[in-house]
Amino acid sequence: MLSCLITVSFILLFFTGCSDSWHAFVYPDKTNLRFSAKLGPFKSLEECRTNAKARLFEFSKQTIPRIEGDYECGKDCDDGSKLNGVAICKDTVR
Repeated sequence: MLSCLITVSFILLFFTGCSDSWHAFVYPDKTNLRFSAKLGPFKSLEECRTNAKARLFEFSKQTIPRIEGDYECGKDCDDGSKLNGVAICKDTVR
């Protein structure tokens, strides 16, 4: 019985835990974090960063005077339904 449980656990882990999902949260104005654009999902942190920087560049072209933005990438984020639209991620990095 124990070997069956271990086998099932391994199979579930293998099929559900193999890949991380990344989302970018891009803030056009780093002094106002109430407005953000959520991008993704992405397969890697590097892909998340690349897309976040591209969106920041697009935002910067739309504002005069230029406003400095910021971004963060979150790993394995939920859909935000638990906290009124605020996504909870296992990890966030720049």
